Amino acid sequence: MKIDPGTGPAPTPTRSLPPLSPQRLEMLNRLAAQPGDRSVDELAGASGLHPNTVRAHLEGLVDEGLVERTAGRTGQRGRPSWRYRVVPERTAGAPEYVGLAIALAEQLAAMTPDAGRIARTAGERWASSIPGSGGTTEDVVALLDDLGFAPVRHGGDIRLTRCPLLTAARRNPDVVCGVHEGLIRARLDGGESGRLEPFAGPGYCTWHGTPEEPTS
Repeated sequence: MKIDPGTGPAPTPTRSLPPLSPQRLEMLNRLAAQPGDRSVDELAGASGLHPNTVRAHLEGLVDEGLVERTAGRTGQRGRPSWRYRVVPERTAGAPEYVGLAIALAEQLAAMTPDAGRIARTAGERWASSIPGSGGTTEDVVALLDDLGFAPVRHGGDIRLTRCPLLTAARRNPDVVCGVHEGLIRARLDGGESGRLEPFAGPGYCTWHGTPEEPTS
């Protein structure tokens, strides 16, 4: 699944993520979507921004400890060609778990072409282990709020405006978002008509298919 870096939720705030401007957050998300490190020129070409603008954002993220910078090998004398990569433990989710989530998602994706289905089953198992009631949209919205997704009702849909494992989801959406889809579906008593659309628009993912509940 190819992800537009301009779409999707924001990271769930943690003690390790400082406030960022929308432009700097987009640059962080764009870099987090890459499996390795990237140069200023590569990110400028992908984003359409001037290299000086990209460099300024990246250096600001380095100063915040969210991105690390290493010298690339050019074989030429002079200024080094810097390369940048995110520090996963600082960018999304609980720092002690985000690296583990990335490793597990990548391993599952490498082991089978059916990783998405397995991930949804894992999400359903997760749902069964969480105490509390289910079956209604209000119940699911409350659970998603507790888990850090900052859900918002939008007609018959639920928009997830934050993600506690955003870095892992951007790298392996079939697996990570599949787990979240299985969780929601199971809490709605297995409603097969519903589906999760990862990175559906700027600032959110969307669960489609929740019925509009009548107001009294």
